[in-house]
Amino acid sequence: MSKGHCFDIDLEYGEGREDAAAAILRRARVEVKSDRKAHKTGNVFVEIRQGSTKPRAGRPSGISVTEAEYWMFEVLPDRWILLRTSALKYLVELWVIMHGTVMGGDSRRFEGVLIPVAALVTGRAIPSSHRLVRRTPVETRPPAAA
Repeated sequence: MSKGHCFDIDLEYGEGREDAAAAILRRARVEVKSDRKAHKTGNVFVEIRQGSTKPRAGRPSGISVTEAEYWMFEVLPDRWILLRTSALKYLVELWVIMHGTVMGGDSRRFEGVLIPVAALVTGRAIPSSHRLVRRTPVETRPPAAA
């Protein structure tokens, strides 16, 4: 395969991805969030409920009720992460199961999850460095005699 042929394939692919990105920005409903602490904490806050200072007591809000097709987070000035709402909802659900929720925002009246920016980029709720391995072997016994 000649270098020119590879360039043509790469160019066609790149132009297709540019068109896809432009379509999202022009036509899709995008929820835009700017997390001023993300660059310090390495996390973004994703709201799931509001209106109470007690967990699971507020009314659904944020990601729970959004009609947006995509969410875009500004994690540094002019640095954005864009992902499908369905992918973010999946991460939020996993994060709630694994880590629970936190109260945040004004007067701690917003319940949500703190998701690492890296998880938004990789789509992994569990870091690849984390090993889900049983630390002690499972004891096996022969079946009991009937």
